[in-house]
Amino acid sequence: MKMTSFKLFVENSYQSIHADIPLPKAVYTLSDLFTKNGSTLFAVGGAIRDFLHHKFHDPEGKYSPKDVDLATETPPDKVVEILNSPEAKNLGIKVFPKGAAFGVISAIVDGEEFEIATFREEWYDPELGDGRRPDKVSYSTPAKDAQRRDLTMNALFYDIHSKEIRDYNIDHQGKGQGIDDIKNLVARPVGNAGDRFREDKLRIPRLIRFFSRFNPGEIRQHLDAQTLSAIEEFKDLAGVSPERIANEFQTGLEKSRNPVNYILNYHAVGLLPAVFPGLQIDLDDITNIGSNKNIKAVLAWLLKSNPSPQYVRQKLNALKYPNDISDTTGFLIQLLNFNPDSILNYLKYRDARSHLGIKKDIADLAQISGLMHELGHFANYNQRTKSQDFLHLKGPEISRGMAQAEKDAYQQSKKYKPA
Repeated sequence: MKMTSFKLFVENSYQSIHADIPLPKAVYTLSDLFTKNGSTLFAVGGAIRDFLHHKFHDPEGKYSPKDVDLATETPPDKVVEILNSPEAKNLGIKVFPKGAAFGVISAIVDGEEFEIATFREEWYDPELGDGRRPDKVSYSTPAKDAQRRDLTMNALFYDIHSKEIRDYNIDHQGKGQGIDDIKNLVARPVGNAGDRFREDKLRIPRLIRFFSRFNPGEIRQHLDAQTLSAIEEFKDLAGVSPERIANEFQTGLEKSRNPVNYILNYHAVGLLPAVFPGLQIDLDDITNIGSNKNIKAVLAWLLKSNPSPQYVRQKLNALKYPNDISDTTGFLIQLLNFNPDSILNYLKYRDARSHLGIKKDIADLAQISGLMHELGHFANYNQRTKSQDFLHLKGPEISRGMAQAEKDAYQQSKKYKPA
């Protein structure tokens, strides 16, 4: 679908951009249905943000939204009524009000599910709130809904019928802050940074994630004094569950344009102690990470200066990292002090986890650490000894004999050259 040229203008309390966003056919089916019933359907959030980034910074590339979130001013009961109308049934649309209590109705179109949320505004109790969930919610307008969102780049709405992107967060000059921030590759909280972070402290690492997703640079030089002050106030991330923190860090690393600066941005705003409490973060040779985004290899390199691999494994488990990540990270730290005497144990661990891609983890750590000769060789080395060859021995002598023979075979293998 060809995109039209942009036309910017300020209309009332929002900035508008006319654009033809290539959304799934089912979305247009739903939009037409809402329009015929006197309602407006909007696409919101990431699909709009990513479209504008594509338009401003990669116009020759391809844009295809993976997920499209939908919203409307129409109350949930009216949304259900529209989706249950005879016309909707003729279109094969099915309604599933699983999130009706939260103002979200699901529509099934051609076997695909789309969640339709009613615009809302939220109030958080600054004294008694839990720092995540709003204490009061009421249905509202797009302008009010935009004010409750985390970042300006995520608070953009697309009127599907009129093909109009709307930015309700405008500055004193009438310019859309979200649109400008996407143009300038910066991330900014909506409204007052202190209020946004108080409502949900995880918005601080989300700020870093979205900045680093689009901008490979350093975040501090793009933050104003109010935002830096708010980060300083809430950087302990008190009340945020370890699962959410771990998932945010991992997702941000995977999406970052520059993994090294992504981690350094956490350091620059003082966030690492809250993200890895009780762990020593080694940043001295962080540039070795380069463009590698393998969470296990990266964590092994960052956490290698802690008391022991087992200590790191236990801490990561306590921080709710998946077992595969915490266990493999501990193993990779062991490999940084590679001991051929332990080759049989290394091989047993590696081969038991081959289905989890551990050879790639070892190869990535080899690249980061500069130990390509040792670890690169180990990643693909096949065990040479077999237990039946040592049945002439007794008890512990069997394991000792196998260990020595495997060590000899490893050191004598064609690619191995002792350091």
